[in-house]
Amino acid sequence: MSGVDDRPRQLVIRTELDEDDHVHLSVQDAGVGFGPEGTARLFEAFYTTKSEGMGIGLSVSRTIIESHNGRLWAERNRGPGATFSFSIPEYFGEGLREAGTMRASAMGNAQSSAGIR
Repeated sequence: MSGVDDRPRQLVIRTELDEDDHVHLSVQDAGVGFGPEGTARLFEAFYTTKSEGMGIGLSVSRTIIESHNGRLWAERNRGPGATFSFSIPEYFGEGLREAGTMRASAMGNAQSSAGIR
């Protein structure tokens, strides 16, 4: 959205649990978006809509998400910008029963690997 000067730069991040017990995350922006021709190519390796982009991020992201039985897609907004979404199956690791437990465990692991005590 760095090139947007004629309207507010708005970014909306949503998460929800969908009807198939998948975790769904979407990121909606008010940027320049992409045209209809971009929709089919966005996830191709080395395709980019940015002058300084490498065209690798979305391709790699889709591969990672699909390897976890998920799905990644993009849609043009009705107004300016685009919405990128992914959905992956809900997962609670062995012995973890509550989301709060999973969150605390993940945070502890992140702090340990960062040397935070």
